[in-house]
Amino acid sequence: MDILLILSVSKVPLSPGEISSYVFREKHTVSALLTRMQRAGYVKKVRSKKDQRVVKIQIQPKGREVLNRSVPVIFGLTRDLLKTRFSKKEVKQLDQLLKALRKYHCESWG
Repeated sequence: MDILLILSVSKVPLSPGEISSYVFREKHTVSALLTRMQRAGYVKKVRSKKDQRVVKIQIQPKGREVLNRSVPVIFGLTRDLLKTRFSKKEVKQLDQLLKALRKYHCESWG
């Protein structure tokens, strides 16, 4: 789901290396996962016409369909978990920390 979500919000196709940095996994682990996802029809690996060593990943309609069905469920479960485990103040604090982390990550990766 993480990879589908990342691909769906990216303005350009991403390389397996770029994806691995977003999901905090080793490149070989992501590469194997992308191969399985391609076999399932969720993504497509596209080789550069200029340099055959360069591979970019594109989300496919089947991947978008799975993502569109899953995201509301995942967010709903997460929201319910946060409500039952943390106070409103703690949830707000977590939100602020996650936003700061995202901002830092975006600034350091360009």
